Amino acid sequence: MKLIFSSDLHGSESGYKRFSELLVSDKFDMGLLGGDLMGNRRKRLNSEDEIKKILHQSGKPILFIMGNFDGILGFNWTDTPLTRNINQKRVIIKEQSFVGYQYTNPFIGGEFERTEKQQSADMLDLCKLIDKDTILVTHGPAYGVLDRTHFGKSVGSRALMNLLSSVHPKFHLFGHIHESAGCKGCAVNGAYPKSHKFVSIDTDTGEVEFI
Repeated sequence: MKLIFSSDLHGSESGYKRFSELLVSDKFDMGLLGGDLMGNRRKRLNSEDEIKKILHQSGKPILFIMGNFDGILGFNWTDTPLTRNINQKRVIIKEQSFVGYQYTNPFIGGEFERTEKQQSADMLDLCKLIDKDTILVTHGPAYGVLDRTHFGKSVGSRALMNLLSSVHPKFHLFGHIHESAGCKGCAVNGAYPKSHKFVSIDTDTGEVEFI
């Protein structure tokens, strides 16, 4: 299966259009979005319907989670036949399993932020959904993995780090920390704002490419 992943599009009309255009191609089977879907600035899409209209043009399934910024703005997307929220759920498409988790450490006071203690409680249930063939999609990184800010500080979730020390998904896809976009082993930070690139993933070969 070939996937295209992105995170932190923050309502970028050009970003969503390019994502959908790439997804339309025969190269990709489906799309994944890792949260911070909405924006609140000029020249940004601020309507769920506007964004979904662009995404639906691909005709391909898209799995998503929300992000902390979405929680600040009060957005929580609903499911459609083509777009589906996988937060704290296991979803299987073409025999490939996906699990999502949208909560991050306290940052700017959004609805989708939780303390490390709260996240640790969530992980007790989340770990039951994940196996070695799962693609895990979270909004934020695990502590110490592609999670450094401009100031060089690691701000990822220790609860998520502990989870990943006991379960080992096929891929861990996330965003949130824009300046740490990149790939490290099976961990992929696909934050869009700095790279303006999307992530192509071949689940059969394990190949990851920023395009």
